[in-house]
Amino acid sequence: YVGMLANIGTLPSVAEQLGVASHMLGWDVARVCAGDGDRLDSVEVAEVVLYLAGAAALERLRREDPQAAERRGAVAGLGAGELVALLAAGVFSFEDGLKVAKARADALQEA
Repeated sequence: YVGMLANIGTLPSVAEQLGVASHMLGWDVARVCAGDGDRLDSVEVAEVVLYLAGAAALERLRREDPQAAERRGAVAGLGAGELVALLAAGVFSFEDGLKVAKARADALQEA
């Protein structure tokens, strides 16, 4: 939805993630989230942004309650949330998760 990440995008770690994502994707993630509802309606953008939103929520948890973020008992998710669960579990880096999210988004767009 338009405005997604507005409040959390100011956290330094999230701002860095958004910058990395913008560079990797070739479009300004923060700008699209702030006001480009038409682009957010496309599967190829929405899937990636959902991953970014989950990664941002994980960063917020790491900042506000580091023990909860690191001493998790289990993680789970569906769709883009599945990728965030793998990120939280340390299976892959933020960047690798973004690559998977982008590949998934592209495949869904083609389907």
